[in-house]
Amino acid sequence: MTRTATNNDSLESGGIARADSSTLWHVAVYHILRISLGCLLLLSALTKLQSPYSFLATLDQYELVGPKLAVAVAAVLPFLELTVGACLITGFALRSTWILAVVLFAIFLFATTSVAYRGLRTTCGCFGTLEAADITWGTVVRCVAFLGAAITGMCLNAGGLGRIAAAPV
Repeated sequence: MTRTATNNDSLESGGIARADSSTLWHVAVYHILRISLGCLLLLSALTKLQSPYSFLATLDQYELVGPKLAVAVAAVLPFLELTVGACLITGFALRSTWILAVVLFAIFLFATTSVAYRGLRTTCGCFGTLEAADITWGTVVRCVAFLGAAITGMCLNAGGLGRIAAAPV
């Protein structure tokens, strides 16, 4: 008896599956998340790099780390965001990149939640000088949404959508 291969059989064997409409929907969502979060991280990095001392001052106002560690974070974080954003946009090393994106957004969520909970009056610093509003619980909700988007992208990538999306039609 001959058995017909299903989409799952093809994926499990490392082949490229013919995508059905639900898979195409997932692929579209995946690419929207990948490009959107990549652009978001690039914008965030570039604005921080344009005024690094302003970003350092914002980090000091978070009162989470000491002055020496704040200098290190201010020096490294924009370049990490730049790298992760560029990798998301270009599709390079996506498994590792999605993990780093989730870690970054989880750290951002922790930091903004800490500031909001303690009632500190400081700007987010997420987009450098483009954002002048103080951190509120709305900022925390925004961070939750970004983290959720990154987790969704990571899960969709782990589900094999990268192989389906790269398949010729």
